[in-house]
Amino acid sequence: MPLTLPTLQDPATGLVFSIGAASYGISVNAVPETSIRFASPLKAGDTSLVPYTGAFLATVKSKDGSKYTTVPSLQQYMPKAENGVNYWVNNFRVAAASGASDGLLYLKGYYTVPTAPLAAAVKEHGYDTEFSGADRMTQYIYQASTTSANVVDSDGNPVKVNPDRTAPYVGLRQVIDGHAAEVAVGGKFDPVGNLGLVVNDHAGNPITLPSDDVKIDISKVNTGANGTYPVTVTYAPDEVSNTFNVKVGTGTTGGGGGETGNTVTPKAPTQGADQVTIPTIPGVDYQVDGKTVTGTITLNDGQKITVTAKAQDGYTLT
Repeated sequence: MPLTLPTLQDPATGLVFSIGAASYGISVNAVPETSIRFASPLKAGDTSLVPYTGAFLATVKSKDGSKYTTVPSLQQYMPKAENGVNYWVNNFRVAAASGASDGLLYLKGYYTVPTAPLAAAVKEHGYDTEFSGADRMTQYIYQASTTSANVVDSDGNPVKVNPDRTAPYVGLRQVIDGHAAEVAVGGKFDPVGNLGLVVNDHAGNPITLPSDDVKIDISKVNTGANGTYPVTVTYAPDEVSNTFNVKVGTGTTGGGGGETGNTVTPKAPTQGADQVTIPTIPGVDYQVDGKTVTGTITLNDGQKITVTAKAQDGYTLT
């Protein structure tokens, strides 16, 4: 039996009356049911208006899920949002990441962003999309009434999402972290220590290096000649890589007393609830009250500690 309801606009309230879904039972006592929704169309200036016109906003979610921090260095690689191509809108149920897509998002409507194009865009820059347990999430699902996430910049300042009909934020995770390095001609190059290399697993926990899962290609580095050489680090399970430059030259920072040596950049400890996790950086000792500490420190209620990084013999802190 056909069921047809018109879409009616109430000029006074701006509400739209629409049919959402219908289900028909086949048992003797089944009663046909239908879902009806009153929704407001999003106007120009609303932060969730689609179709979007810009690139997805690259962010990294904090471990406790309370905020998303923007990553400006990744923004140049983010794909531009195209409705019906790399995101889909459905105003009455969670949108499928394929098929037909509504042209305009209504309040409480849904849109879905598949993660594959995002992962492909950042995989050579040390980032990946988020994991759920052991598996990469296949899509991000948003509802128009719940898109006001706590998005901040690297200084903690609030970032307004979609002020100009740009694309929504998407959560990424940093897999490979490090920095460029300098080594004196004839000096020793330690890729983990000199690059400040940290590689995180699916749960965001640092991997103890060296590791069979982490490939470090230093074949192009020549410490015997001036030059700038690339080092590519790859986390094999996710096929994520990142490339860092190593500058070799006379007069670059070396060890004390004018001898050649290694510079190393310590990373700050991280804190979650009552635990402080000490990084593992070759060439660096971390100390509390003059004693070297490693692993995880559990704090008592109200306890405060100061963690100090000290260079090991043969190393100099940047």
